[in-house]
Amino acid sequence: VAPSAHSTPNGSASQTGRGPPPTPPRRHDKADNDAGLSKLLKDTQKQLAAAEKAMQAKVADEQTLEAKLGLLQMEHETMSSDLDSTRERAQVLESEKEHLR
Repeated sequence: VAPSAHSTPNGSASQTGRGPPPTPPRRHDKADNDAGLSKLLKDTQKQLAAAEKAMQAKVADEQTLEAKLGLLQMEHETMSSDLDSTRERAQVLESEKEHLR
């Protein structure tokens, strides 16, 4: 038997783009897909909540550090002022000591 004009050398029909139409998704595939999307959404929401919590903790840490820095700066200014006062008092005492000699 001679091969027909629409057959390939191995005897199978050639592809002319007229294959069977794609099958629509089955119902359980859609349900599986919806379940997968729901899980992905829940996982993403959990990640977002964790990221927000971590960010809030960092903001709180930053505020604590800023408050400590402010206290240290005030303490430094007070100590510098006390040191200046002490130096001035030492100069006065040294001056009085010189006058007593």
